[in-house]
Amino acid sequence: MGEEKKEAARKRARAKMDFIRHFATYVVVMVILIIINNVTGSGYQWWIWPATGWGIGILTHFMGTFVFTSRMEQKIAEKELENMDKGQGQESSENAPALSRLKEPTEGNPIERNTNKEA
Repeated sequence: MGEEKKEAARKRARAKMDFIRHFATYVVVMVILIIINNVTGSGYQWWIWPATGWGIGILTHFMGTFVFTSRMEQKIAEKELENMDKGQGQESSENAPALSRLKEPTEGNPIERNTNKEA
């Protein structure tokens, strides 16, 4: 159990360091873009657009690293396993016809799903 805890701690530390590197890169690049925008004399502050787009990525990375921790992921996985064990036969038989229609290609285009067959 000690090795598992060490590995989990390493994984969490690696995830946190990855976020810190990502955020530091974001700050450096945004400062450079702000400087370029203001030095070129453009009155329009266009750097806001890449800052917003990349900022959304930073926010989701933060949420995945610090908010939705591996404990939450573990609980969800355990719940899914329980649900699969309870309704294993029922789910697979109910969804089998629909799944088979999705897997069968049509004659003209192999990418399209076949919606003409009756289940």
